[in-house]
Amino acid sequence: MPARRGLALVADTRALHVNYGLRDDADADEGACRALCARLGVPLEVERAVKPEDAGNLQSWARDVRYGRGAQLAIEQDALLAAGHTATDQAETVLYRLASSPSRRALWG
Repeated sequence: MPARRGLALVADTRALHVNYGLRDDADADEGACRALCARLGVPLEVERAVKPEDAGNLQSWARDVRYGRGAQLAIEQDALLAAGHTATDQAETVLYRLASSPSRRALWG
């Protein structure tokens, strides 16, 4: 019998996707998130964010938007927040911190 792969959700699960519109594929990424959540039966909230001129560092701004909206949703729904990252996100963070401030903190990821 072939192995089955699937997802068992043990709690009321929702998803958040932030579309910053920064890449040509941003709308396709949003569409992929919509399709996946629809297939899994997971409600999805999409936040479209536009970076203000005076927002400073792009990555910091994007992180603030993502975690701010996630925290707001968690509070509104009396829920817990879990954030996912890719391995390259983690590596990028460590490399950035090493380049900008070489210390033990840079290795925290």
